[in-house]
Amino acid sequence: MEYIFYLLFAIFLILAIRHKEHFILILPIFNIVMDASFSVFESLSVSTYMRPLIYFILFYYFRKHLFKITWYKPIYIFLTFSFVLVVFSSEFFHSFKAYLQVFLSMMIGVIGFVYFDSREKIANLAKMLIICLAISSIMAFLGYAFGIGRVLEYTIFSDELEDESVGLLGSSGMYSASFIIGVTPFLLSYINKMRLKYFGIALAIITFIFILLNVRRTAILIPIAGLVVYAFYIPNKGKIMTGLFFSLILMLALSPIYTDKLMERFNFRQEQGRFDSDFYKTEGRFYETTIVYEEIMSFEDPILSLFGERIFASGWIDSEKQPRMLHSDPAVLIYGAGIIGFIIYILIYFKLFSLIPLGLTNNKFIGTLKGAFYTVIFISLMASLNGSILLMSLRSLIFLFLGLIYRQYLMYKVKINP
Repeated sequence: MEYIFYLLFAIFLILAIRHKEHFILILPIFNIVMDASFSVFESLSVSTYMRPLIYFILFYYFRKHLFKITWYKPIYIFLTFSFVLVVFSSEFFHSFKAYLQVFLSMMIGVIGFVYFDSREKIANLAKMLIICLAISSIMAFLGYAFGIGRVLEYTIFSDELEDESVGLLGSSGMYSASFIIGVTPFLLSYINKMRLKYFGIALAIITFIFILLNVRRTAILIPIAGLVVYAFYIPNKGKIMTGLFFSLILMLALSPIYTDKLMERFNFRQEQGRFDSDFYKTEGRFYETTIVYEEIMSFEDPILSLFGERIFASGWIDSEKQPRMLHSDPAVLIYGAGIIGFIIYILIYFKLFSLIPLGLTNNKFIGTLKGAFYTVIFISLMASLNGSILLMSLRSLIFLFLGLIYRQYLMYKVKINP
């Protein structure tokens, strides 16, 4: 299996050099393969260094634009402030490694803004993301069929579940696939061939079934929330409702294949109290955020309260890995970057909400862009509560789409009002 990934790494490296700036279209596929590779390779292996190498090659082709996008200023400030904290971190190596994950994924938004200046390019991206869904489903299927991949952490101590292993993407929760499903209606609006549209919808449904089998609440909710927000904004809501209805019919038709396994895992999670109305009271992420907030706001250590400690490296002390790291983004940021860093990060979202007006519109094209833009923002906020700031694949897609959609919005505004 390792040799297969070595071959894939070599292919992606060649593609990045050959296709230059157009490799941005292939990047989502590369990220999914990278996620899968971490089920085979250990931490700090070739996989760890391959991803930043590919990103830096891609950034090289956009080097003239990387730090010149005016609406990106809050993100530039946050990344600069975070880098200064990394320099003074007592866990410099681990802070810097995690900082790269944050930096690289957030800067993809610049490339999305610069590159996607035509409908044709977005159509090409849509086709690539449909391929991503196909790869995600194939890898998950292979994992179930041949027992490849990591064990779901919540089944490790279970004597009830016969098969604890999942697909190769199980370790990353299939969040990237969830995001793609959430923006599928927007993507399909750029595809003209009906066969390809139906194929994309079918793949989205099949992939969502594998996401259900992972029984991760956030990954399950991302597509649902995304589709609801998108439907709220677009004038023609009938298409979304019709698509959801037929999707439900297809899922019910396929249910005999996966229902037993789904109920097995759902019941185990239910016994853990993960689906109770007050589940958050026993949730580690809730506790850690509360504890961190109390510690930071106490101002017993003013430097810690203002600037944080060991940014992005909460799981390490004296170069020794701790049993648990902070998970939710609010906890990670307020503990690692302090009150100042957390405020700077929040200002990013204030800026995003100011870019495209929130109000509804009867303009079909603007409604589509608004729906997609706020779908991405809402998904980003929801994923942050679960902890997503270090998930490069998901975050790269989020910022790629923010840049892409805003570029289309500005181009349309200039077109109608030169």
